Amino acid sequence: MGTLTEIWNQYNSTRMAGDKKTANRLLPVFIKALQEENKDVIKTFVDDLCYKTLESDPVFLANNGTEVSNNEYRIQHPLFRAIILPVLAEQYLHNSALHIKWIGQLEQFFYSDEAATAAFLKQINVDGNFSTAYFLERSFRIHKSQHVVELILNRTARDIQYYLHELPVAVLAEPAVFATVLEDFSHYLKEYQYKEHWLPSLSQWEHIGYHWTSYFNRQQDYSNFIDYQHKHSLQLL
Repeated sequence: MGTLTEIWNQYNSTRMAGDKKTANRLLPVFIKALQEENKDVIKTFVDDLCYKTLESDPVFLANNGTEVSNNEYRIQHPLFRAIILPVLAEQYLHNSALHIKWIGQLEQFFYSDEAATAAFLKQINVDGNFSTAYFLERSFRIHKSQHVVELILNRTARDIQYYLHELPVAVLAEPAVFATVLEDFSHYLKEYQYKEHWLPSLSQWEHIGYHWTSYFNRQQDYSNFIDYQHKHSLQLL
């Protein structure tokens, strides 16, 4: 069938050529061959692939879609489950900030595989459900990387935007929860070298949070949050 490198290159070339059927036959062959190698070879492969897919930009890697499938290098789920997860688990236990960051960036893979994720969390002695924030913040505590701060800010901003997407009807979080998220965002923003980029958004979110709390504390005086905004001549977004 060829060497490990030849199988990997053939898999990628057939996938990029659009021959998914052949590529999907080659991937299990490659995984089996790689699993027969020693741990150092496997880790080197995982590190190289994760560098190519995760380090060029502060991204959260999707596990499907045209943009992903058209990339020169792609992490498909069988590869993630059989090859990448064991390396990430071992490196988490060794407190590798880089690998812990990658765990957070691969959130969609974890969210899409409940069984594998539960086994992974048990292996690394983490209770509860998978939390992107937990892994990114742990990585940052080990090594204060600007890349990690940017990931934390982008991920938290995504949560904030979700909470606000029903405005002007409501904020989709109780005031205390929304305030805590804003406090977390503000905390990490202080660590970010390009904080000016986020300051206008944070100011707007805090303004919304102030009025959401004010309304929540005096709900009996208003028909709803839209009524509150109307009576105070507000346009929150």
